[in-house]
Amino acid sequence: MKRKYEEAEALKKKKEKEKKEKDKKEKERKEKAAKKEKKIESTAKMTKLFSLRSETSNKKKEEADLIANEQLLKEIDSTQTPEKTNQISDTWQKELNPVSAEIENLTSALTSIKDQLNTIELALTVIEKNKSSSKETNNNNRRSFVPPSHEDFASVPGPSSSKETNNNNRRSFGPPSHEDFAAVPGPSSDKEKNIKIQNSRKRSLYGLESSDDESDADEKSKQKHWKRICVESESPDRNNRMSDESEINHSEGDNGRDEEGLWTLKYTKADPDQGIMELIPNSRVYIEEVALLNIQKSQSKQTTFTRLLMENIFVSNALAACTLNGKSTAYTQTWAMKKNFGAMDVQTIKQSMSAFLVKKKNSAIMNQKFLS
Repeated sequence: MKRKYEEAEALKKKKEKEKKEKDKKEKERKEKAAKKEKKIESTAKMTKLFSLRSETSNKKKEEADLIANEQLLKEIDSTQTPEKTNQISDTWQKELNPVSAEIENLTSALTSIKDQLNTIELALTVIEKNKSSSKETNNNNRRSFVPPSHEDFASVPGPSSSKETNNNNRRSFGPPSHEDFAAVPGPSSDKEKNIKIQNSRKRSLYGLESSDDESDADEKSKQKHWKRICVESESPDRNNRMSDESEINHSEGDNGRDEEGLWTLKYTKADPDQGIMELIPNSRVYIEEVALLNIQKSQSKQTTFTRLLMENIFVSNALAACTLNGKSTAYTQTWAMKKNFGAMDVQTIKQSMSAFLVKKKNSAIMNQKFLS
């Protein structure tokens, strides 16, 4: 019984304590709310007072300005005479005369400028019309061009000797023979012979020449079909490579003429290992053997290159050169004839090439900022 009584007393005390705490919290909350209301009321009263003071001060200022203006008008009326007004008007006219003259000069200059602009516009329209007419005439000439027929060729007088006639007949009706090649004059010097031999060896190293069983006609058709790149190997010695700004030896195929639409990649004189820096239009494309071998050594131990790898190397370098020189990204389709394609990690090479592009682009931007 005693224990129950003590527990009841403890509960009663606990409830009383909780009630006191609640009352205390409510009292504090009410006091805070009352303080907030008082602050709001005081701020409202202060704003009203400030607004009233500003209104009264504005009214007083307006009244003072009106009184001052009235006094000035009275003074002017008392001192004003017709002679004084005439003097004032004369002085104003003297001051305004040069201004009006300047305005007239400016208007005349503007009219002359307008006339000049009109003449320039007329000249431009005439030039555009001439350009359009010349383009139309060129297009019409192209459309009206008719290729020569066999009858036209028949009217041309034939060669003098029987040997030449036989050679011409062979050229027109069949593949070229040894006699045809014998009739062609050789190179002018031993240097040109050596260059030809070196170029043929280099092309055979990379499989760019056809095999022995393939005919010359098949090779010519493949050359026409593909816009190919010739992988040229200069001497591996770096000093020879840096002697002049990547002196490029053109192959003597197709009578030594450059195909349209192809680009030549040039290395810089300062550091050729950093990549290709220049694109020259309307010439064959060459990539140094040393650069290709460096990529091969860094990526894999394979001795052969895949066609995809060759394309990736050329496209990345061409894009780098285009972004640096601000030229359009028009480059040739790459081509490499290989019989046995080696497996190489092309993805890593792509990543390295993209990083190279970003680096070159950033350096070009920094150079432009520095120059500007």
